[in-house]
Amino acid sequence: MSSDQRQRIADLNAHAFANTRLITDLSRRNHELRTEHEQQQKLLAKFREELGDVKALTRLEKLDVDDLSDTDLENAGYDTTAAPTARQTCPLAPPPFPSSISNPSPQPSQPPTPFYVAARMAPPLRLSFIIPGIKGETLHVPIKMIDLAFILERRLEKKGWRKANVQQSVLDFLEVPLIRADWQGGVEVGNLLKD
Repeated sequence: MSSDQRQRIADLNAHAFANTRLITDLSRRNHELRTEHEQQQKLLAKFREELGDVKALTRLEKLDVDDLSDTDLENAGYDTTAAPTARQTCPLAPPPFPSSISNPSPQPSQPPTPFYVAARMAPPLRLSFIIPGIKGETLHVPIKMIDLAFILERRLEKKGWRKANVQQSVLDFLEVPLIRADWQGGVEVGNLLKD
């Protein structure tokens, strides 16, 4: 056997080994995606069961939160004249960190709303500003709920919401502080831990 043939066999073996590794990695990723798909299907089935008719939810999901107004809420089927309290729509208090979210039952007179479902599924969350210190160290400055309530109030006022709805929304946030985080490739909703 010539050295060219040996080199060719070695190259083919290396290529076969690389292909085997790639097939193994792809098979593992395929299994992960199938498992994730099954979990998502179960979660969707659970949401459909809890929400029933989701026409209003679908209409509301199509709206960008920055463009939401009282008119949009009314068009989506929500009454903005008498906003319910968070206690009526979501009887959940955020859990102590880091325990998992309990699954309380909705009040008998109140169907589970999208907010209620999101609050039940949300993990506990702490937020901090991260800034560089004098020596280049990382400093964490905790963000308090009242800070975010102030920002929420100013944002809703700027968007033209009615004062009563702004006040009720801030109170509801303080009672059940849900935060949504968007980043490249993902979105997460979490319960902000009470101070």
